[in-house]
Amino acid sequence: MKKILKRQVLALAAGVITATTFSITVFAGSAGASISASDKSASTAVLGNTTGTYRYVVSNGTTSKYSIEGYLYKGKTDASINTQAKKVTVGIGDVYADNITVNKDTYTVAQAKIYGNAKSNKKTGCIAATIISNK
Repeated sequence: MKKILKRQVLALAAGVITATTFSITVFAGSAGASISASDKSASTAVLGNTTGTYRYVVSNGTTSKYSIEGYLYKGKTDASINTQAKKVTVGIGDVYADNITVNKDTYTVAQAKIYGNAKSNKKTGCIAATIISNK
């Protein structure tokens, strides 16, 4: 079930860890990433699948210039995270939140990515964040 919630404040971005260029696999808790107005995209750390369900959240700030695209990818290992589990487009000031169920025997890790405007046409000017966690 998809839920889009209007938000006036992007409080989510304040507590999100900015993604870096190295890869880390996280097996507990959550992983998050954010983009500032000068970024075109961001990726979370790789999160281990301990429950079979991920809580997937994508939030786009009220001051963003464009919608954003969010992707949740799943894989057997962090080297093979290439299967799309979910794709969402989130409008300015909106938040998407849903539980995404995956086969935890086949897909043991996941990673979330966000793109300013669109994956195929990345642009700067967005304030956005994404978080995945084991549900």
